[in-house]
Amino acid sequence: MKLKFEKNETGQVSVTINDSSFETKDYIEMIKAIKKGDMIEVSCDENFTEEESANINSMFEKINGIKEKQVKTTEAAEEPNIEENLPF
Repeated sequence: MKLKFEKNETGQVSVTINDSSFETKDYIEMIKAIKKGDMIEVSCDENFTEEESANINSMFEKINGIKEKQVKTTEAAEEPNIEENLPF
């Protein structure tokens, strides 16, 4: 999934998803993609400051890391605790 952030000369921001207009239904598809572990690619046009672009990219790095964290947590929960099984 690819999101592109664009800012016009008045500062209004618009988002496209896979080169199409971002619509309300796309939020649901984005959540489904995140839950499946799909990565969301992000780009910002040249009208964003470096700080704004960095903040947007940082936010999506965290979002992309959600599924990875869930998988690690699930795997850790499934690993048996050897110390609990000791008779002493």
